[in-house]
Formats: sequence, structure tokens, C-alpha cells
Amino acid sequence: MSQKENSENHISVVGICGSIRPDSYTRMTLKLALEGAREIGVKTKLIDLRRLPPDIL
Repeated sequence: MSQKENSENHISVVGICGSIRPDSYTRMTLKLALEGAREIGVKTKLIDLRRLPPDIL
């Protein structure tokens, strides 16, 4: 199987958290879900909107 064909079979998951609260339950739950996905070989990415400058939103 070529590298291109192999990469087409990979799953990627992006989690987006919009909470600005430091101890957000949403963020904690999202991190747990992404961790579980990584454990089974899924490529994950967390986008945390609280890290963006306030004027961008």
C-alpha cells in the first residue's frame, strides 16, 4: 500500500473549546475524549479559543 493510500485511511478529530473559564468542564471533557481517541490511533487536535486574543472574536 502506498503512503498516500495509507494516509487516506487515517482518522483525524478536531475538538474546539469555546469556554473562557480556566477550569472549564467542557475543556476537561474534550481533553478526555481526545485522549481516548489518541489511544486507539486517531490523530487529534485541540483548538482552544480562549488562547486567541479577545479582539479576534
